[in-house]
Amino acid sequence: MRKLITLLTFTLAGFGAAAQTQPIQSEVQEVQQGFNAFAYTQKIVAEDPDDFIAFSQTDLSGEPYVFYFIQVSSQDAILAELDPDFAVKDMVLLKDTIYFCGQFAQDMGFIARAQISDLFWNNVFEYDVVPDFASIDKVEAYYRPSDAVLQIAAIGTRYNSTFSYLFHSDEALGWQSEILYDNTATPEILDDLELSTKGVMTVGRKFNLLGTGIIVREYDKDYLMSYFDVMEGYPALYALNKLHMKFTEDEKLAIAGTFINNNTAQTRTLALIADMYSINFVAREYFDGYNNTDIDVRDLAYFPADGKALILETTTSTGYPTNPFDAAIEFDVLNPPSSNVDMYYGVDASGNRIYYSGIVEYQPFQFAAIGVTDANSGQLVVWLGDRSVYGVFDCNKPELEILNQDSLTPWATQNLVQQSIAPINWQPSSTHPHNFPLQIICN
Repeated sequence: MRKLITLLTFTLAGFGAAAQTQPIQSEVQEVQQGFNAFAYTQKIVAEDPDDFIAFSQTDLSGEPYVFYFIQVSSQDAILAELDPDFAVKDMVLLKDTIYFCGQFAQDMGFIARAQISDLFWNNVFEYDVVPDFASIDKVEAYYRPSDAVLQIAAIGTRYNSTFSYLFHSDEALGWQSEILYDNTATPEILDDLELSTKGVMTVGRKFNLLGTGIIVREYDKDYLMSYFDVMEGYPALYALNKLHMKFTEDEKLAIAGTFINNNTAQTRTLALIADMYSINFVAREYFDGYNNTDIDVRDLAYFPADGKALILETTTSTGYPTNPFDAAIEFDVLNPPSSNVDMYYGVDASGNRIYYSGIVEYQPFQFAAIGVTDANSGQLVVWLGDRSVYGVFDCNKPELEILNQDSLTPWATQNLVQQSIAPINWQPSSTHPHNFPLQIICN
């Protein structure tokens, strides 16, 4: 069995480079809290270059999820602990409001919202469960271009189903809601949701069905039920687990994920470059170094300043003493390298592995990643990295070889089914506050 980690990039329009900012000292900081966080349950977003919002599941009583307001300059983290009924899967910022989603009481999907000040200083938020959904896994909030009315789009799974549905709710209609889904014999799984310039993008796949590859759709922001298939392709493989997607202001779409091909047991990472509308694909592969079933993509960040993506993944390398480990693989989206790619990893001062699960660009060339210090549960850490400087432990760049290039063929489009469901009815809830300092553990 061959397992591949795949990056797809789609070019929609031109690209202009931005000036590089002043380099920062790359460092790893630990939140000095009196409890642990579970590995691979974190996500991080940037409110501004100094402040980050993150969430993680913890080992407190009931194993609740906690939101963090991380203030780097003041070396401080403000925590908002949710009740254990809320298992958070995703969040997004729109102006000063956090929208988040997940699973409520272990079997109901929910969507929630709160102003940043309310969540962290007033300890309140609003939520509602989504009828017939067992989980809401990704969420986006945006203002409709035609009239600036707030919209919420989300993807999730319904009861007694492993397959996914696109959820949409409209503030102007009293949060009236509807869903859109594929009802064919083998429905697709929707893995990620992103906003493009004109629409809402989804990336999905047929459930572990060989020869049904990747499905990307764009939905009209003004009328979400109007959509077209951007592409369906890559029939030689099927996705092993979740795909990740980013769309940025310079009109580029990048997708990363893990795929399987039964021809060989060798692990590889693969990148696809494409124009979204002409659908001409080029595939490129590079070794991760070992045959290892632990390799997995965790998250994806994109940097418009130089057209490069960072794939946050559990990987292996001959240049690192302990395998597997977590690293950020850099790939040039505009000009794919012909011989090698770069890899960064953030560790503690002794070179010990940290388990990262989320990454975000917060300044040109600069990124923040979040993780924990132990494979099961450990202290929460934030890695502030700068691709323009090199650290002794936290930013090393072993080289990875590019191996292959292939052409791919697009597929036919698929009609979806629309269904109305009950509107969102926002209900009040509260959090439990904490406050902890940060400590630099590597620089």
